Amino acid sequence: MLRCNRLLLLSAAASFLSCLLLGTPLAASGYESRIVGGENATATGAPYTVAIRSTANSFLCNGILISNRDVLTAAQCVYNGSTVRKASEFQVVLGTLINSNTTTNATVRSVWRVSPHESFNTTTRINDLAVLRLNENVTSINTVGFGATTPAVNRSCDLFGWGANTTTGSPAVTLQRIKLQVQTSSSAHCLRTTGGTALASGMFCAGDLLAGRGACTGDLGAPLLCDGTLYGVLSLVGGCGAVNETSVFTDTTKYITWIISKVQLAVTKPSGGGAAQVVLNIGVLVLSVVCSIMMAK
Repeated sequence: MLRCNRLLLLSAAASFLSCLLLGTPLAASGYESRIVGGENATATGAPYTVAIRSTANSFLCNGILISNRDVLTAAQCVYNGSTVRKASEFQVVLGTLINSNTTTNATVRSVWRVSPHESFNTTTRINDLAVLRLNENVTSINTVGFGATTPAVNRSCDLFGWGANTTTGSPAVTLQRIKLQVQTSSSAHCLRTTGGTALASGMFCAGDLLAGRGACTGDLGAPLLCDGTLYGVLSLVGGCGAVNETSVFTDTTKYITWIISKVQLAVTKPSGGGAAQVVLNIGVLVLSVVCSIMMAK
């Protein structure tokens, strides 16, 4: 019976990981032209993008749903100065394109646990990731899949966020979508964004150099999706879409094992199910490494 339970758990883990890695493709069209380099997103375009708000009802950051109970965002979004904010300070709004917790049909969740990367550097923004564990499961909302290798230079990807449309503007009311191209990390454009500092491993930059389109204030934590799959989380905004400006992203393909470990560690151990939970955790971690290697070949 125990052997059977282990097989079932490993099978479930494989299904979970497959969903995480493969995801659901974005719709090929259906976006409405919009202001300052952005477009209004559609419900089918990015159903897993979420708004992270304070319980005082102000917008804080963007995030993305990676399981039915976990949201991935930038680590800097969960800090107040050098202190990690309490879970009770956050509210997550899902299933809506409108940046409001009172929108009809929006799903609102409080946060149970905040898990920033243990080695996040507030100065260099290395390891700029955090996982928010929600207080209860989310249903009827898609979760995103993860890319397995760093996106190639010149690959076209979509950034989704509620950031401002101008340097002095307020967060957007409607979720915005901007198409960016992955840039060479050592290029002058990328180095200008970082103030001349070379990008560390686990980071890459992207922007639309010719059109002057890009991220802006309030887009931190926003997901960068290539063909509907997650490859980056916005860490550093460069120039609010000015010509030849890029933004820096945490490369989520380098953090798959860490992300899955945080998702599993955040699960409350069920009464009498400790051994089964350990098997599930190990199964997910082993499968994540194996599948990432296979997909990278």
